[in-house]
Amino acid sequence: TRQWVRVKNAMEILIQRCDDDDENDGMLLVDLDKQWLFIDWADDVQKIVSLQILWWWAQVSGAALADRMKDSDTAKLWQSNANSLAQAMYLNAWDDDLGVWRGLLEDNKGNDGTMKISRHANVLAIISGFTKSSGTTLSTTGIKTMLLRKDIPPVGTPYMKAFECMALCRLGETKESICHIRSYWGGMLEKGATTFWEAYNHDEKDDEAYAFYGRPFGKSLCHAWGSGPAMLLPSTLLGIRPTADGWKEFTVACDLAGLESVCASVPTPYGNICVEIDGNKVNIHVPGGTTLDYCQRRWIGPMTISQLDDNDPS
Repeated sequence: TRQWVRVKNAMEILIQRCDDDDENDGMLLVDLDKQWLFIDWADDVQKIVSLQILWWWAQVSGAALADRMKDSDTAKLWQSNANSLAQAMYLNAWDDDLGVWRGLLEDNKGNDGTMKISRHANVLAIISGFTKSSGTTLSTTGIKTMLLRKDIPPVGTPYMKAFECMALCRLGETKESICHIRSYWGGMLEKGATTFWEAYNHDEKDDEAYAFYGRPFGKSLCHAWGSGPAMLLPSTLLGIRPTADGWKEFTVACDLAGLESVCASVPTPYGNICVEIDGNKVNIHVPGGTTLDYCQRRWIGPMTISQLDDNDPS
């Protein structure tokens, strides 16, 4: 309850900073000449449009939390605000011809005066569900095509790269996502990484690879936000996802994207969920106190499930 009060107070502060103009209804107001806004460490980021998508996501998530807290008035208000913002964004930032999100308001423009396509905004729109929220059925085909293009400026850090890989998976491009992981995080390994780096650029050579913030050797080589694959691989390839609070219930739904063997261990308050696939063999450990939904059946832990070929698990 104490944390819920803090969430409400923070949301109210942000709501007071929103535009109440009909055209830009509900957008967070930011003056980039006076305020610093971080989305990613990259030179060409369309910050304003990305911020609004994050703000929509925060309000939708807040409304869901309000429902859980039996605060129906707050839930309705925040959901209504989010809906208004989605409509304003559709009118101002959606490119119907290309089927992508472009920059907005103070974002960077191209040489022809039009707002540039924003890789960051489109990634965030997919993983947040924003593209489905505008009240209009928007195809994600254009976004998928854009994310696969090489001429759109890339993301700048492993933290945003993980979101991009997640978006590709949700667009049905799991194999492409795995290729990104191999190339990007594999590139770190080739340079001798033993922990996750703060940033990575495969074009940087020698000591340049360790410079950051305009300083030689300024880059953190042990940075938690670079650990995306530790979350992506279990949830994407093995489909290990919680379906109840605290992992009391969870699912496993494998899509190995052409790989022959995969294993992962996911820590929970009840113990580790362990899934191992080797060829046609599947082993799943279900911790005590949890329930697994798998192969249209419910399995109550503690137990270990074994499956061979297409036979029913036992």
